[in-house]
Amino acid sequence: MTQYNGERPVIIGSALSGLAVSYYLSKNGISHFLLGRRPAPSRPRLGESLDLVGSIEMQLEFPQYAEFYRPKNNVGFYKDDHAGVVCTNLTGPIVNGLSWMIGTPFIPLIHIDRVGFDSKFYDDITRSPHCTVIESTATGLDYDADQDRVTGVVLDDGARLEPTFLFDASGFESRQVFDTALRITRTPVGRKQYVAFTHYLESDGNSENGGPPPGWKHSTNLLRLVARYDEIDGVAWAIPLGSYISVGVSVDADAKRHSDDELIRLTDAAFEHRGVGYKSAFDKPTRIKGIPYGHTSTPRIYGTNWVQIGYTSNQIWFTSSSSVGASVFVANLAPLFLRSPRRAGRLYERYVRSLWRTHLSHESMFCQPIPNSEHGASRKLRLDMIDVVSGNEDRYILYSIAKGRGEPIHSAFRYSFQAVKKLPGRVGVLTKRYMRVVRSDDLAEQSQSIYAKKMTHCHLVGP
Repeated sequence: MTQYNGERPVIIGSALSGLAVSYYLSKNGISHFLLGRRPAPSRPRLGESLDLVGSIEMQLEFPQYAEFYRPKNNVGFYKDDHAGVVCTNLTGPIVNGLSWMIGTPFIPLIHIDRVGFDSKFYDDITRSPHCTVIESTATGLDYDADQDRVTGVVLDDGARLEPTFLFDASGFESRQVFDTALRITRTPVGRKQYVAFTHYLESDGNSENGGPPPGWKHSTNLLRLVARYDEIDGVAWAIPLGSYISVGVSVDADAKRHSDDELIRLTDAAFEHRGVGYKSAFDKPTRIKGIPYGHTSTPRIYGTNWVQIGYTSNQIWFTSSSSVGASVFVANLAPLFLRSPRRAGRLYERYVRSLWRTHLSHESMFCQPIPNSEHGASRKLRLDMIDVVSGNEDRYILYSIAKGRGEPIHSAFRYSFQAVKKLPGRVGVLTKRYMRVVRSDDLAEQSQSIYAKKMTHCHLVGP
């Protein structure tokens, strides 16, 4: 049994969430323990499509990893006999107003190659002299309920750490163990879900053949599968990431009747049916991973000396693209959590409330019926997207405060003015200049229809 001397902050989890916390602790000269192993280089991951906060953080704080970033020009959405595309170079009146006044360049939202990024990020972050890596697993916590303090972290070899503060970024795998220790009861939101996801590698010799790539190849592609067309009901995504594409589907866990392989096969067929023919460009399968999960609201996400991060905390729709943004938001607050857990925790709670607003917007898109008329369908999608844009804007302001480490509001807005210079410009009015909705009885025409004509104010960025 290894003995570890010295009371320090402890981070459980060595994926992007835990590594981001480690980065900010090291940046502030704070010695800490990082508990976990190097991410497997070939394992499919979730969280590849980033929201506004995640995209800004990656490009502002970690520009050296630009090789792993891919521009996200649009979000394509398919449901029943309707399809729509929304341009991503928009936020809302506050952020865009600041951008317009300063005269800022356009930088797109991004996808991130998590397979390449996580491994490189781990190697770089763990080189810091302030970071002590423990390649072990936490099997339990010692918890003082009266003081709401974690007093010990028990490792799989019997060793015990005494954290001054615990950052729990363990994800799905250890959540139940820690919830029991911390006496946390999660509230399910909606029905239990099951997600299956994989990567397809690029075909040998595949190229763009000298012409422009299909519209879906630089977009987040979201699909509401319905049984009458696709044999299953669910929500699927297809996210191109350079030399591979990430594909997955979330279905009702109680109604799941198919294996992981069958779920992915049906997802491939459903996208092909809508004209998103990624299998012609990406035809080499890799490992398929399946995870049961549920959308859950957590009443307590921090305590006197602990906080839960990312998927360990509240779980909303994967398609919100918010997991990385939420993780780096807490990471920015890590030094403040050590000084003033209550102050940092309140900011985190406000951020989570905004996430649930975005969850409800996606719930509306996926679960509420679309009006038959093109005008009605456009109006519904526009209102849903306004909610998403507004949530992004709320979280951007909170992120600015986090960047100021919780300092007075004028310090936060000073950072906001600096960061906004890197944000997408132009006025974010959701009209036909920024979005298009079509209705077609021939589903195979949907993808071509929504991407056939360039939107007036949509900045399309090439590969």
